[in-house]
Amino acid sequence: MTIDYQKYIRRTLKSFFVGTAVSLLVLMLASWIVSIYVDGVNGLLSANGIRWMVAHISSNFSTLPFAQIILGLIGVSVLLESELLSAFRKHTSLKQKHALRITIVSGIVILCLFSCLLFLPDAVLLSCFGNIEDSPFTEGLYGLIVLFVVLVSNIYGFTSGKFVTLYDVFTAHAVYLRKTASSFIILFLASQFVECLDYTDILLYMGNEQTILLILKCCLYYIPILLLIFQENKS
Repeated sequence: MTIDYQKYIRRTLKSFFVGTAVSLLVLMLASWIVSIYVDGVNGLLSANGIRWMVAHISSNFSTLPFAQIILGLIGVSVLLESELLSAFRKHTSLKQKHALRITIVSGIVILCLFSCLLFLPDAVLLSCFGNIEDSPFTEGLYGLIVLFVVLVSNIYGFTSGKFVTLYDVFTAHAVYLRKTASSFIILFLASQFVECLDYTDILLYMGNEQTILLILKCCLYYIPILLLIFQENKS
């Protein structure tokens, strides 16, 4: 039995959109009712709540980790467009095998250079106390990982012939920025829901407020984008 991934993902994304919108409406009503009987809860449909929601529509949306999302999409785009991952399959041409060897060697060289910045005396990427903790390395680890992916993907793309011109490179880095653009509609609703939930202070009565918010953000902010990437990669 063949699984229709396209249909399944479309249904899941639709469920995300509808579920987030309904959850936001339910939160508005529930917070208003609870605020009548419980001190410390801010009702979203109260006068103050309505003023807060209107004043923070843009700022709520701006709490999304746009930089991390866009940077990650750039890395995913060039990785998939260079077809580096497919080079590890058995059925590849001699040119692809040669390009893969060059890429692996280049990757090792890049990792060695980064290691020198960490382990040599007076390593510049360590903290002022000489530790990895709270160092420029740990603070920029996500960016370094994406940069490494971008570098090795471009090396493979050029050596394998997938990228020929600079235009090929530019477009390869932006493919999934375009293909996942529709997810930002869901992200807008998700950001409003998360920030409104935080404003109501209802989570204070449930314990582990920050943990719950972190889980919600991870699920609502990243799963729709990952689903779209998977969908496009399967199409």
